[in-house]
Amino acid sequence: GTARRTACSGAAVDPSSWAKGLSKQDRYEWFSNCYQMRCDDDYASGGCCNLHGPYLPDATPRSIADDFLVYCVLARRRARAVPAG
Repeated sequence: GTARRTACSGAAVDPSSWAKGLSKQDRYEWFSNCYQMRCDDDYASGGCCNLHGPYLPDATPRSIADDFLVYCVLARRRARAVPAG
């Protein structure tokens, strides 16, 4: 992964370091919780104008799954939240 230096400590930071030491199941849970919080944050900051995922009034299991997949693809493209492997 790409290492970066933080302004405060000067230590190298791996963007996916959150996953180190977590089981595969815990990584999946953490990541899905991040998606849920993102949906909630978008709702709280955007109100009626930024509803998606479970906040969409006419949401279906399929539409929620599709929205989650978009979140996964974007996270992977940014290479910040999803560790390789």
